[in-house]
Amino acid sequence: MIPSEGAGDTAARSSEESHVRATSEIPVHAEDIYAPEAVADPYPAYARLRELGPVVRLPKHKVLALPRYAESKAVLLDPETFISGDGVGLNAISNRLSRGTTLNSDGPAHAERRALLAHRLTPRALRGMRGDVERQAVDVVEAALRLAEVDGVPSDVVRRPHGAPSPPPLAPPSTGV
Repeated sequence: MIPSEGAGDTAARSSEESHVRATSEIPVHAEDIYAPEAVADPYPAYARLRELGPVVRLPKHKVLALPRYAESKAVLLDPETFISGDGVGLNAISNRLSRGTTLNSDGPAHAERRALLAHRLTPRALRGMRGDVERQAVDVVEAALRLAEVDGVPSDVVRRPHGAPSPPPLAPPSTGV
């Protein structure tokens, strides 16, 4: 809440006013991105989110979304500002159950957990999976060609086309992922 004129600290009021002004300028996507029809075909919603801007308010879920690659990458590379230890999901139960995992950890705990997996994810360790990855890539491309329409983004990010089979996870079995 912004204090009324003459009340409170001017610097605090200025900061709060800036916050209100900034949050009121964030575009809103009122649709439920977890509605059954959106889950069945999420790509139109993804496109609308990207069109709205780099940061979009999802009031149904009481969160801000970063639908574009550059902003998502910037957040992932700034663990001092954006923490994961309190959870990264929109579900309190899921966040509670995933406490202590690499994904839901920060600082030294995250570094320690990541170090346990890192050697299993090096190019040398992954080389043995090359055939599986190539087969999965061919399956995804063939599915996209059958659909004749693919939703994608102009970056080094590759998305699974709608309707294409989900490839099996690529994490080596030894990682336990």
